[in-house]
Amino acid sequence: VQDREVRDGAVIDHKNAPTATVTLPVSGVIYDVRKGEKIAKGNSFSIKVPLGYGQLFSILPKEVAAPKVTLPATVKPGAIVTCKCTAKGAVSKTVYRLEVTLPDGTSPAIYAQNATFPTPEGSFAFQVPYNAAQGKWSITVIHVASGLRSAPQSFTVEP
Repeated sequence: VQDREVRDGAVIDHKNAPTATVTLPVSGVIYDVRKGEKIAKGNSFSIKVPLGYGQLFSILPKEVAAPKVTLPATVKPGAIVTCKCTAKGAVSKTVYRLEVTLPDGTSPAIYAQNATFPTPEGSFAFQVPYNAAQGKWSITVIHVASGLRSAPQSFTVEP
């Protein structure tokens, strides 16, 4: 986030924003979901509160690691790609988001998926079109409750 930005005609001053201390009724590991980072452990945290800037936080029972992703190295056009993911430290029901980036750097919304899994292990599947762009495709998985992102993992579409 920049020190200052203009959003919908309003100047949002992040640097000079007032600071607030938030106290929660339960303890855990607190994440800034929009930034995808852990900000505190316990039941309170301090945060800058710029006017006009919405923030989203979560509190989880234990610390979560960025998701790990497993997928095939190469696929043919028309193939079904299965992407397995897990986040160490996640417990019980877990929501992940899948984002796919094509060789040209675009991330078409048609490939993006959010899914809830009964355990921290998840599996996404999507079909590569028969006329798919050949080359390196990239997958990123986001642990939705923490905002933590996996390192991009790639597979190659070969003829």
